[in-house]
Amino acid sequence: MLPAILSGFRVTTSIAIVLLVAAEMIGAERGIGAFVLLAGNLYDTDNLLAGIVVLSVPGLPV
Repeated sequence: MLPAILSGFRVTTSIAIVLLVAAEMIGAERGIGAFVLLAGNLYDTDNLLAGIVVLSVPGLPV
């Protein structure tokens, strides 16, 4: 029972992070999602890649 609960928690955590970033891109003026969106609009590739790296670090397997 516990492995199924932990597996579900892992999946839902990933989905929650994706939805949080998507919501920041749409409606926020601050946050990582807004930072990535602004960097993409300004063609600032250094900041864009830095934001993507920050967003992908929680998804790395331990």
